[in-house]
Amino acid sequence: MSNFLVSQDDELDLVIYAVTGVPDRSDIINSINETAALGERNNRLWDFSAASLHAIDFNDIMAISMESALTDHLKTKGCVIIVTPAESGNALAKYYRDLSNSILERPIEFHLAASKEDGIQWLNDRLFGNTQD
Repeated sequence: MSNFLVSQDDELDLVIYAVTGVPDRSDIINSINETAALGERNNRLWDFSAASLHAIDFNDIMAISMESALTDHLKTKGCVIIVTPAESGNALAKYYRDLSNSILERPIEFHLAASKEDGIQWLNDRLFGNTQD
């Protein structure tokens, strides 16, 4: 069983999904489809740091990516930030990113972050040019 707390950040044009428990393919796809009704938001942050991803496999990632691609028309541009709990989650997130970019050719920039805060900082830097090099 899983829980999805969905919030928005208007300044960053962002929908944040804070996921807990053990989500499966249908949980994630249902959340994608339900939040499409929130209207056009270009950026998404999926925070799986408090979730266990052991019920998700590579076939599920393919199905989730394909379903997500169906909502791309709601975004004029955008970013997806994925925060995962451990190495296994990182592998799934990298597969999702690579599948979305290379095979599905989605017009979305993907970023893998170590924490929600890191992901939001990356998006803030990207949108407002606050990089410090």
